[in-house]
Amino acid sequence: MTVALLGLALVAALALLYHAATTPYIKLATVATSAAAASSAQEKLGQITTAADQAHSTGRPVPVSVALSDAEMTSLAASAVSVAEQFGTLPAIDDVVVHAAGAGTIQVQARLHFVFVTLPFYVAVHIASPDQKSIDVTVTDARLGTIPLPAGLVTGIVDQVRRQLIDRINVVQAPTYDHAGVIVGVGRVTFNATFEPARTG
Repeated sequence: MTVALLGLALVAALALLYHAATTPYIKLATVATSAAAASSAQEKLGQITTAADQAHSTGRPVPVSVALSDAEMTSLAASAVSVAEQFGTLPAIDDVVVHAAGAGTIQVQARLHFVFVTLPFYVAVHIASPDQKSIDVTVTDARLGTIPLPAGLVTGIVDQVRRQLIDRINVVQAPTYDHAGVIVGVGRVTFNATFEPARTG
């Protein structure tokens, strides 16, 4: 009898865990993706490269301002996921949504497909530039289904994405930047900065 009760308790616990892991924590509005929106995002990121190169070549500060919409960020993320899937570095992922929620917060939602189960993934990050010389990205919430994930685990993933983004911008002789600011409104993220010539010596 005791073994049977333990077995039932285990089955019930596994059922609850499965339900928690497969139930979305939050449902963001679907964002339509397109090649045009991804290309627009790439072109805007290219403006950062151009400003950095101009600062280096002219020896003078160069201001830049770039604004990305939810559609541009989501299309760029979906494009990056597609490339990563081709190299087998990620599980199958779909229903990607990147949403600027305002007050410095960006929300990301996606579905991760494994062999026997599909898990909804959610992460919220806070972006700020308190010193106006660097961009801080802090994970404030992360979940598989409704199950919280350790912030450290997701922070590592976010750092990888940030490094890939920096590589994509492809600033070879990276100058410093000043007067930096990130404004996360609802549906749009705006980055402002003044690139300074690269320091020598």
